[in-house]
Amino acid sequence: MKKHLTIIGAGIPGLALAVDCLRQFGHKRVEVELWEAASRPDQQSDGDQRTTAFLPPSIDYFDQLGVWAALEPFAASLKTLRLVDDRGGHHSKPLIETFEAQEFGVEAFAQNLANSALRLALIERAETLGATIHWASRIDNSRLHEKNAENDESNTLFVGADGRNSATRQALGIELDQRTPNQAAIVCTATHTLNQTAVSTEFHRDAGPFTLVPALPDMLGHHRTAIVWVERPDTVQALLALAPDRFAARLQENARGLLGEVLVTSTPAAIPVATQQSMSLGKPGALLMAEAAHALPPIGAQGLNLSIADAKTLGQLLVEVEDWRSPALLTAYERKRSADIGLRLNATDALNRVTTWQSWLRTPLTLGALGLLKHIKPVRDVVVKTGMGL
Repeated sequence: MKKHLTIIGAGIPGLALAVDCLRQFGHKRVEVELWEAASRPDQQSDGDQRTTAFLPPSIDYFDQLGVWAALEPFAASLKTLRLVDDRGGHHSKPLIETFEAQEFGVEAFAQNLANSALRLALIERAETLGATIHWASRIDNSRLHEKNAENDESNTLFVGADGRNSATRQALGIELDQRTPNQAAIVCTATHTLNQTAVSTEFHRDAGPFTLVPALPDMLGHHRTAIVWVERPDTVQALLALAPDRFAARLQENARGLLGEVLVTSTPAAIPVATQQSMSLGKPGALLMAEAAHALPPIGAQGLNLSIADAKTLGQLLVEVEDWRSPALLTAYERKRSADIGLRLNATDALNRVTTWQSWLRTPLTLGALGLLKHIKPVRDVVVKTGMGL
C-alpha cells in the first residue's frame, strides 16, 4: 500500500523531512505533500534575512539530502570561537577564552549560511523528487481529528512543523512548558571594514549575549557579519526606532572595534528570547517536530540545528517502522529525541540565565567556568563537542 506523509509547514525542517522521505522511498512508494500558509519564496525576494551557523551533523545531513554541494560555496566557515565577558566594571581586563576547531578534530565548528538559500535549495529538491507543496494554503485541522479518531488503514502520517504557534499542536491539545525571560533579540546583518577571518565572537553582557557570526562578503566585496543582539524589550524597541545610521553606530560601539566601521545593516528584526517545549511529541498518527515541538532563543546556534536533528531522526524511523500511524512510531520518536531536546533546551536556558544573573556570585562562577574550560581538557572537550552535537 502506498504511504502518505502530510507535513504542515514548509520551513527548512519540514522540507528536509520531505526530501529525506522521498529519497529513501521514492514517489512511487510514498506520497508527500506540504501545506504552507505563506506564499512561495523566489530567488529575487529579500525573504528571510537571517543566517544560521549549521553544525557538522546538520551539514552531513544536508549532504545526504543532496543539497550541500550547491550550497557550500555560499557558506562561511567558523573556525574560531571567542567568548568575551563584557560586563564593564567587574574586571580590569575583559575575560576572553578562545577555541580552535582543529583542537576538536573538525575543520570548522559550523558553516554560516543564509536561511533563504537553504530553503530554496530544499524546495527545488523536494519538488524534483515529487513532493506537492500547497503554498498560501492552510490544512483543515479537522482532518487531524478525523484521522486520529479513526482506526483506518490509510497510513497517512501528519507531521506538524508549523512553528512556535503551531496550529497542529493546538489541534492535538498538547500543552507547552514555557520560560519567557524579560529579553528580546535583534537579528540583522552588517557590512563593515574589518575582516573577522572566520572568528565568531560572543560577548556576555548584563542584558544578554551580543554575538558576531561572520558571513560571506556582499556583492560589493564588503565584509559581512550576522548579528544576534539580546537586550531588554524596552531597549530593543528603542533601538529599532533609531534611524539606520544611528542604529549602525550603536552596533559598532557594542562590537568593541572588532568590525571596524559598520557601513550599513539590513533591516533589524526583533525575535523572542523564550524557551518552550511541548509536553509530548504528538499522538499516534500525528507527530510534532522543530519549533512546533520545541523553541529556543537564538543563543549558541542550537535552535534550527535541533530541528534538523528531528527531521533526520524521523526520516530514519519512517524506514524502520512499518505502520506510520502506530503508537510504536511515536514511542520510538520520543525515545530518540526527548533527551537531546531536554539537554539543549536546559543548557541554552541555563547559559542565558548565568550570563545575565545579577549577583555578586556571578563573577567567581564565570571565572571558575572559564578556568575549567581553559585548563581541564576533558571538560573542554565534552562541553564543546556536546555543543556541536558530536
